[in-house]
This record gives sequence, structure tokens and C-alpha cells, in this order.
Amino acid sequence: MPFIQPDIYQPQLPPTEAQDLLNNLLEQVQYTDERDDFLNLIRKIESDNNPMASPGTTTAKGVYQFTDKSVETAKNRAINLGLDKGVINLISSDPRQWTDDEADIMAISNMFAQSKVRTGFVDDLLVDAFSGNRESMQDAYYGLHHTAPDKATKERVKNIMPVIGPLNKYNY
Repeated sequence: MPFIQPDIYQPQLPPTEAQDLLNNLLEQVQYTDERDDFLNLIRKIESDNNPMASPGTTTAKGVYQFTDKSVETAKNRAINLGLDKGVINLISSDPRQWTDDEADIMAISNMFAQSKVRTGFVDDLLVDAFSGNRESMQDAYYGLHHTAPDKATKERVKNIMPVIGPLNKYNY
């Protein structure tokens, strides 16, 4: 059963660039074995792409290091974006048990459904980040995913997702 109900993202007005990007990312996750580079970089920073990662000092778990509290928030955001409520509610509350598709859906939904500082801010930021703009990648990571990074995390971001220079390519 697909995560997206047919025609759920058919806006009344012409779609925005962010809506198109969201639809494309969700379809890519569901129907291909590929994942956007920005998501791969977040996975690398957070957990070295280890689904069983858990630091032990917080409740963060899984490839994207969702905390217990943030799992419920992400599920609600996915439902608010129009993903099938029944399917979302079947996703485990333990991120270590998520499939790759479930983890990506939760991360994408969580980022795209963030409250907006100003109209279009998050949409524009994510369009730029998923288009490869390094500064926007870091801004989106810090503003929409990891909002309280420690020194070690900041160093990993600088090494894996530098603003200038080649991206640190890993075997994801």
C-alpha cells in the first residue's frame, strides 16, 4: 500500500516548487531504490547510516536519530501533509525498527511540515537544500532536523557537509 493516497497533493492553485519537490522526494523513496544526497548526508551525520544507532545519552534512535518525543511529532506532521493516516500509524514508535522507506518518509515529512518563520521560508530553504546549495543544506539541517547540536555534531557537519569543497562521499 503506497504512503501517498492518489491525488492527495493536487493543490487547488498551481503547485509550488516546494510541493513538487515534496511529491518527487516521496515518490523517489517509495518507488525506487534511490535516496536524495541530502538525506544520505543527514543519515551519515546522525548515525553513519546505522539503523540501530542509539547514543545512550538521549532517547535518539535510528538512522535519523529521532527522539521518542519527535517520533509522534513526525507522525502527526506526515498525516497533516496528507499521507495515509492508517499507514503512518502502523509505523513503529521505535526508529530502530523502521524500514529505510519509513525512515525517509518520517524525515521528509518532519522537515517539510515545520512551522514557518515567514511565508515560504521553509519551502524555499528546502528547495535550495535539496538542490545542492551547501549553505541551505546546513541551515536546513540545523534549523529543521538537529536543532541543538553539540560540538562533535557541528564538526561532523563541517566534515561531511562542508559549505565549500567536495561533499564527503561515503558508501551510504
